[in-house]
Amino acid sequence: MASNNLADYIISLPLILLAGYLFLRYFYFKQSEKEPASKVILVTILGGISVAIAFYAEQFFARYIGIANLGPDQLPYSEVVSKMVIMLLFVGFIEELSKFLAAMPIFFSKDFNRIRDGIFYMALAGLGFGLVEDFIYVGRVGAGGVILRLAFGLLFHPAASGFIGYYLGRAKYGLSSMSAVFAALVCSMLLHGLYDIGLVLQIPILAAFSTAIALLLYGYIFILYNNSEKQDRELGLETSSVYLFCPRCGFPNAHKDFCVKCGKKLLKDKVNV
Repeated sequence: MASNNLADYIISLPLILLAGYLFLRYFYFKQSEKEPASKVILVTILGGISVAIAFYAEQFFARYIGIANLGPDQLPYSEVVSKMVIMLLFVGFIEELSKFLAAMPIFFSKDFNRIRDGIFYMALAGLGFGLVEDFIYVGRVGAGGVILRLAFGLLFHPAASGFIGYYLGRAKYGLSSMSAVFAALVCSMLLHGLYDIGLVLQIPILAAFSTAIALLLYGYIFILYNNSEKQDRELGLETSSVYLFCPRCGFPNAHKDFCVKCGKKLLKDKVNV
C-alpha cells in the first residue's frame, strides 16, 4: 500500500503542478499590468493554508452537531440526506469563506487597483486551495482519481472564488455594494455545496448535475473577466492602448501590435495598460 501511494504521488504531483502552472500562466499573462510576483505567490500560499483552516473548522462543526463519529446507521437522518446537509450547509460555507479570507489582505493593497484584480487574486486563493486539496486526495483516490479532480476540482475552486472577486472589485470602485459581495459569497457557497453533493454521493444524476454546475461556472467566470476588462477601461483604470506583455508567451511587447517572439497579433482595442 505504501509503495502504491508513493507511486501515485510521483505520478500525480507533476500533473497537479502543471495544471496549476497552466492556469496561472493564462490569467497572469492576460493581465495587461503584471501583478507583483510576491503578491501572486503570497495569495496562492494563503489559499493553500486555508485548506487546513477549512478542515479544522469542518471537524469542529461536525463534533458540535454530534455527527463526527457516527456510523451510517446512527445519523439523525438517512445517510444520503445527512451527507447532503453537510455538503450544503457546512463544507461549501466553510471552504468558500476560508478562501475569501485568504484573499482579503490584498483588497487593501495598492496592487488591487482594477476590478479585474478582484477576479485574479480571488482565483489565486482558490487555486492554492485546489492544489493542496488535490495533493491530499492523492492518498485517497490514487493517481487516476486525481486526473479527474484536476479537470473539475482544481478549476472549480478558482472559478467559485473568482465569481466573488468580480463583485469585490466592483465594490472597491463603487459599482456594487458590499451587500452584493455578500450575496455573491452566499451564492458561491451554495453552488459549492451542490457541486460537492454530486461528487460525494456518486449518484449518476447528481454527478451530472455537479458537472453542469462546474461547466457553467467556468464559462461564467470568463464572461465576468471580459466584462471587468471593459469596466476597467470605462473607469480609466486602463489608459494606454497596447500590450506590455504578450498574453500567449509573456514576452515584453511595449508599443507593438504584434508579438515579436511568437507572432501573436495584439488587438489594441482589446486589452489596455
